[in-house]
Amino acid sequence: MKKLTLVLAILSLSITANAFATCPTPPTSPIGTPPWVNWTQDAGCYSLTGFISSTSVNCFSGGGWSFDASGLSYAVTSFTADGNYIINANNWTSGSYIYFDSPNSSAYDWIEVVAVVTHNGADTRNSLFYWDGTMGSLNGCNDHYGIFSAVAGDTVSIKVYGANSGNATIQASYPRIFNNF
Repeated sequence: MKKLTLVLAILSLSITANAFATCPTPPTSPIGTPPWVNWTQDAGCYSLTGFISSTSVNCFSGGGWSFDASGLSYAVTSFTADGNYIINANNWTSGSYIYFDSPNSSAYDWIEVVAVVTHNGADTRNSLFYWDGTMGSLNGCNDHYGIFSAVAGDTVSIKVYGANSGNATIQASYPRIFNNF
């Protein structure tokens, strides 16, 4: 009975921690030389649509998602760029460690990391990384990222899309988001 109580207590703490994740996750103060700011969002700050399950990605110590079953799935998070934490408005990066295997080399198996920046009501879509089954496999050991621009007051949405024709393995780490010198 004591073991069951302990397990339930630990489980309730882990559920409570996710329930109280600060969303959007606040940025860090500038770090390193040259400086950079970590804007990475907590996994609990993403909305998931479709067939996505939690997983770990090869060579990456953090968590991630698996894009399972047939169809299109995506994860999205948004935050407002705070000018106090922007070092260079033209040097934002976001990306994920990607594991990708399409046994049929199908163009219908694909993954894309996108940044949508909304400035004064207008959206700019930035494709940061795209891969499909015709391009081969990825082993999950590289950070696949791209660069985009955003100024103070812009809304930044990071989206990870995955389409699986049914028998592919498509995994992405939770996206890392930085503003760099």
